[in-house]
Amino acid sequence: MMLPGLLLVFAVSIGPATLWSGEVISDERIAAATPQGLELRQRFDAGSIDGRALVPWGEVKSIANGWSGAESYREVADAVYRAEERLARGDAAGAGWLLEPLSRTYFQERGATTSQIASALVMVRVLDGRTGGAVDAWLVWRQDRGGPGRAWLDPVTGLCPSLPPVFVEAVAAEILRGDPSESDVMRSIYRAAAAAGSDSEGDMLASVDRSARDRADVGVRMVWDMVRARTDSDASVRRAARESLDRKGRGTESGWLGTWAELGVGVSLLGEADAGTRDAGAARLIAVIVEYSRAAPGLTSLARDLLVDYFEETGRAGHAESVRGMDRAALIGFSAGIGEDRDGTSGESRGVPAGENTLENP
Repeated sequence: MMLPGLLLVFAVSIGPATLWSGEVISDERIAAATPQGLELRQRFDAGSIDGRALVPWGEVKSIANGWSGAESYREVADAVYRAEERLARGDAAGAGWLLEPLSRTYFQERGATTSQIASALVMVRVLDGRTGGAVDAWLVWRQDRGGPGRAWLDPVTGLCPSLPPVFVEAVAAEILRGDPSESDVMRSIYRAAAAAGSDSEGDMLASVDRSARDRADVGVRMVWDMVRARTDSDASVRRAARESLDRKGRGTESGWLGTWAELGVGVSLLGEADAGTRDAGAARLIAVIVEYSRAAPGLTSLARDLLVDYFEETGRAGHAESVRGMDRAALIGFSAGIGEDRDGTSGESRGVPAGENTLENP
């Protein structure tokens, strides 16, 4: 889709404009057509203050005189609106077909229309299995957190429940291919998480500089603990991060946050040297599948992929095959016996903290 003159701001008379809500904005109120929407002049009426400064393109139905002064954005407005209609019908693929061409330009800047396009493409790409692309769209949205409310984006933490900082190797490599120079703190943490799940060496998290504001951000803190629990070179720091995640998981009514905590602890334990501790981590991942199967799209399949990789790496192909096909009831019994084929003893008797290898005490 060609967008000639996207970066130009037109100063000619524009309007009136009719919105999909039925509201009409007079030409006197429209200051300019910009890439992000119609820029409005501040209006002060007697007894009221209208502070709206911009109308995103997805809200604009038509502009008088054949979009005179804003022709370059007509296709943008139409595509964004029709994409929202398709999303409302559950047609994510159709929405993606309309929005993907726009992302190539709009992801280079910030604003209301960029946020709307990015937030829609998060779930479009999640459902299409393009996790790396979904992370990129989510990080673009997170810069402003604008656009319409989305069920798949948490307004409190600014996180996407379907996109925890835990990746299989192929996704990790894709994220690391991104431009490291374009990086805010969250993108840096996700790159550190990707490095932990790839062949990259070193702890990238150690070089991430968090401001006081970042340290107070609940979303940043959650992601930081998940990555720290996996990558820190100090065993006591990893243990403290796991304990922090467990507290976060128990202290929330949000099912997906509990899932993230379980996932983060499980992946952290999988990286420890002790065989029993690693099996305890596998049990935590089974809990993700058994207890949190509906927390968010993609989390169950991620836990399954991690378990399959772990069992194959430890020479237990039968376990891996069982994970691929087990139902909920079978997984509960299976988790209780993880590790017994090694030496017939339980994880706790080999030094695993009590409760870490059971589903009943996650």
